[in-house]
Amino acid sequence: MRLLIFFALLTSSFTVIKVQCVRLSDMQNCCQALQEITIVLEKEDKQLQLVCNDQSNGYPEIQALTESTGNLQEQLCQQIFEYDQTEIQWTLQSELSDLQARVENLQSLVSNGLQEKYYQQCFNQLSIPNNKPWCPTPMNVFDYAAKPGWIIVQNRYKGSENFYRSWADYRNGFGSQAGEFFLGLEYIYRRTKDHRYELFVYVQGFGNEISWAIYDNFVIGSESERYRLKSVGCYRGAHDRLSQHVGKDFSTFDKENSPKKLSAMHHGGYWYFHEDAFGSNLNGRYFHTVVDSNEGMYWISKASSKATRMMIRLRP
Repeated sequence: MRLLIFFALLTSSFTVIKVQCVRLSDMQNCCQALQEITIVLEKEDKQLQLVCNDQSNGYPEIQALTESTGNLQEQLCQQIFEYDQTEIQWTLQSELSDLQARVENLQSLVSNGLQEKYYQQCFNQLSIPNNKPWCPTPMNVFDYAAKPGWIIVQNRYKGSENFYRSWADYRNGFGSQAGEFFLGLEYIYRRTKDHRYELFVYVQGFGNEISWAIYDNFVIGSESERYRLKSVGCYRGAHDRLSQHVGKDFSTFDKENSPKKLSAMHHGGYWYFHEDAFGSNLNGRYFHTVVDSNEGMYWISKASSKATRMMIRLRP
């Protein structure tokens, strides 16, 4: 009885194995058929490509259109890449300036308590070239400049940085923010175009006399507008030597937007105008002593200054 059962099981197993072998054979046949079909399709694809190439060669317009489309795609990709790079650059520069402004404000707040008792002594020693006491307004300019939010856009005090620069340099900015620098017209424009900013100008002479001015609505145009000085707003301070420049385009030696090539005459980049005797030239040549010259860095008169600083801040 047991032997019969064993033979029955063995017979059943052989049947299953036979069925699996048949299925495996069928699958192999299918794979072979698919491979043959694939080979045929590849041959037909190559033939179609040859036909397309022959047709495009027969029609120069098709070839020219294809090449033109490729060139336009490359130009578009390049423009998108350059635009993204520019936006990233200005965004990073803006964030860096904000961070530096916060650090400087914290430093000013810390040192303010130590310096306050020396302010009155400092004011008593200040004078302007006509030797009259310097007392233009009851406000304390040092306290005002120490308030938070100021961004330095121009800084000069020792002549280590050349300010007789090209249009591209003034547009993008130059120098080191650890020393002398100009932050850049494009940055200033983007920073101030949507909000009202005030401008603080600080000037120190070689006799340590100090002049300053605060303008409550500082606005410049875009590069297509030649960074025109559109507005400075109302003025407070010791001397106003910037209002006369309102409405003038920015000029450099390689992009002269002023009459009579005043950029070369004044050796700098600025919003020049023909009545320059009543204006200023904060980006002129740095002299290491007092020099009465059109080329000098001056504010009150054409007597060259020792140090200048321009700062902007969002109006509170």
